[in-house]
Amino acid sequence: AERFVGLYVFPMDRQIYDDTQRRPTYNEAFERADVAFEEAWDKISFRENWEPDGQYLLLDGLGRGKHLHFDSNGITTFVQDGERWLIDHDYLVRNTTEHSMLSVLRDGRCAKLVPSLAGLAASGDLPGMAATRSYVKGYNGVDWDRRVLWSKGAWFLVQDTITAREAGNYDLDLTWKTIDRGNQRVNDSGQFTARRSTAGALHIDPALPVRAWVTDYVRQGISVPVSILHQRQSVRLKAGASATFCSLVYATGPKHPVEFAVEALRPTAHRLKDGLAGFGPDRAGRWQCDADAWLVSLQTLSLVAARSIGLGETGLAFEPAANVSLDASAGKMMLTAAKPVSVTARGGATAYGQQRVELPAGTHT
Repeated sequence: AERFVGLYVFPMDRQIYDDTQRRPTYNEAFERADVAFEEAWDKISFRENWEPDGQYLLLDGLGRGKHLHFDSNGITTFVQDGERWLIDHDYLVRNTTEHSMLSVLRDGRCAKLVPSLAGLAASGDLPGMAATRSYVKGYNGVDWDRRVLWSKGAWFLVQDTITAREAGNYDLDLTWKTIDRGNQRVNDSGQFTARRSTAGALHIDPALPVRAWVTDYVRQGISVPVSILHQRQSVRLKAGASATFCSLVYATGPKHPVEFAVEALRPTAHRLKDGLAGFGPDRAGRWQCDADAWLVSLQTLSLVAARSIGLGETGLAFEPAANVSLDASAGKMMLTAAKPVSVTARGGATAYGQQRVELPAGTHT
């Protein structure tokens, strides 16, 4: 029963990719997505285990298909402790605002649909941690980068960075969709809680300041009443400038009773109860790290798409980027790479006993 446990990328079928890139599904506006077949994906699952109370989160890489939902790069569902905390309802509602994803207005208008396909820039499944970096390019004047870092069995940290291709006044809305059980609220700090009697609660806590509010309603044809958390930034962006959202997402329940909190230390690093987490290059004092996603927990450092890691004069560099787990207490490193990788050590460090080592694709311990 270990199949699909952890992080699993479900690849895009070639015929579906070709059809999606060739013509509209029905009569919707059509434009080819800026995604090569090699980086296209269908779904990505984060699965703790196969037990009914285990964590399970699903990302969607296809925003068309016969059901024609405009949900590229959205979170389709989040399930834990037998509760469906984030939902994708219903079949008849296809707008981006009805999914757990980004909606973009430029100068008050949405001139283009969200592109039909999302791309995958990086992913990694390591002991205790997994992460993805996915993207949507050319979305109504912006590129959208979504990074999901999962501390297995605990929480998800979701960072969305929106970079303008064209200058404009942008209204950037992130929506998170759950079932309305009558007890959803957002406080003055933008922290959202949805409680369900003895079942526990969904928490979405912003790591960065954001305007937030909740709407509850019943839609015709929908199977359940819906509550949506809205997070919004209204910004003037020059071409090349960016805006970033970052939220801690977790649920409490009978098998997952622990509550968490997030504190932004700097734009690239966040403190959580069980460690430090971040995205992209980070530097503080003697510490430096360059990885798409990273987590420091107890004596373990986990990095997805790592390019370098260092402490003072000591460090390691990886070319191309690799997924790395360092156990400081045991002095061991596990490295996983899809391509051959060169590892270079400096300042007295070694990589598998050498200053420089060339490794084939695969997992090395």
